[in-house]
Amino acid sequence: MDNRIRELHLTDRRLDPTEAEVHLSVYPAQLTPATQVRGRLTGPRCPYTTTVEVAYPFREHSRPSEAEATPRLTLRVIIPEPSFWDPQTPFLYDGPVELVEDGQVCQQVQVRHGLRAVRLGPRGLEVNGKSLPVCGIRRSKCTEQQARLLHEKGYNLLLPAAVEDESLWDVGDRWGFLMLHCLVQKDDWKIATSLKAHPCCLGWLVAEGPDHDALLEYALTLADPARGHYVGVELDSAPEQPLPQGVSFIACAAENLAAVEQVPLPKILLMTDSAAGQQSPPAASPGVLGWITERAEG
Repeated sequence: MDNRIRELHLTDRRLDPTEAEVHLSVYPAQLTPATQVRGRLTGPRCPYTTTVEVAYPFREHSRPSEAEATPRLTLRVIIPEPSFWDPQTPFLYDGPVELVEDGQVCQQVQVRHGLRAVRLGPRGLEVNGKSLPVCGIRRSKCTEQQARLLHEKGYNLLLPAAVEDESLWDVGDRWGFLMLHCLVQKDDWKIATSLKAHPCCLGWLVAEGPDHDALLEYALTLADPARGHYVGVELDSAPEQPLPQGVSFIACAAENLAAVEQVPLPKILLMTDSAAGQQSPPAASPGVLGWITERAEG
């Protein structure tokens, strides 16, 4: 019998220095007693350091009850002494996941996972419990050589716009850049949902423009602070109406910071190219997470 994977999700159920527990939820098109899922995560690997890679197999954890409307198989993997993903050392685990029916492989997909805990709160942005000042740059493309150079210069976040595929997020995963997807026009949401699976995904920034309200409404459906996925809006002045619940930060031009200081949300400053040489956020006011610079790509 033919079968296929409709969707799958990796979720961190427990993260601590001694042991990580990751659950894999697989939604097959059909679920029978003969349906199985098998796979593994192998790692860690990181381009900035030498590692010893180990394969960790998934084990079936639960099958759905008859009362559940959506068929799902849940597996889990235990990783002892895990290596966590962060912009400085982006450790990744990856491997195959196979959907098996009556002993025959119906479909195989590759998954990639980074163990991370991202929080945006009163103390700013924290990755794995450590404060991370934002040092970002706007890019729509980035080779691996460019990624290494940007990393060496201290950048830890990319803000892409007008991108049509996830290749830049693949670069962010491997080379250690948090990613904010800039939503400018409605076509920008074509890949927005699938980005949540990337370890580098920090969230979505809704820019000003004619599609702003529709884009913000859509982006808020993707927000998931428990997984470190946030939504921000770009502002030039204080909004006339309170921002919708679920907006977690704002971005503004550095020269407009005073106009939005009273908005009770963390701020990211959008800097001109003249500030690109700085390697730390401007010493401005409390609540500033850091900055993103505009710079010609090359």
